[in-house]
Amino acid sequence: MSSTLISEPPGFSELSKAEQVRYLLALWDQIADSPGEIPVPDSHLELAEARLTDYLNDPSSSHSAFDVLDRLAEKSKSVPTGSRTKTLLMQTSRRRLSGTKARNLDSGTSS
Repeated sequence: MSSTLISEPPGFSELSKAEQVRYLLALWDQIADSPGEIPVPDSHLELAEARLTDYLNDPSSSHSAFDVLDRLAEKSKSVPTGSRTKTLLMQTSRRRLSGTKARNLDSGTSS
């Protein structure tokens, strides 16, 4: 994938890191509203097809998205540089993945 240098939106550098992350999440939400317009490289499609085939051949070899996110969040805690940011992003990803259910799990309540 080629790297394209784009100019920073006016005022972006004056935002706190938390505000910058919220800005990027909102921007991604706008992009994700039209998933059919997002180009997907053939190599990604081939990898997804291979993983689906592996899963169909042996479903017991798969892990839930929650297990993977928990493992990544735990792994990021051991990374000294930016680990707090990585952990917050993983928590955000987990909540966005399942919405209310994950928030209830995080707070110890049930739905």
